[in-house]
Amino acid sequence: VLGTLCGVSLRAAPEQSETVEVPLARYAGRYERLATGYEVAVENGSLVLDAVGRRPPMSLLPPARSALRAIAPDAFVVEHPGALVSSPILFSRFAEDGHPGYLHAGLRAAPRLNHGRKT
Repeated sequence: VLGTLCGVSLRAAPEQSETVEVPLARYAGRYERLATGYEVAVENGSLVLDAVGRRPPMSLLPPARSALRAIAPDAFVVEHPGALVSSPILFSRFAEDGHPGYLHAGLRAAPRLNHGRKT
């Protein structure tokens, strides 16, 4: 329908077991939005996402740590044990040096912070 009406095509969804090789260090850093802070780090050859609530209602939830699996250069999934579906984590607005400007989680965008300032 999107292709017919809007001329837009969507990329095919990757297979669940498919993993894409990406330079992990470019995603590492701090991202923050009003109620939630995110820290992305490379640990043992994988990306790890720490999410911490900064203000209510998110501050009422415990901090969460999740492994990220790349499925595209700008898309990762968080696979929660026992969950029926994976949660997407997307990155956008890549700078010339290859670092993303935003992390997207749960339909919300968090700008990347560089020494406490948005980049």
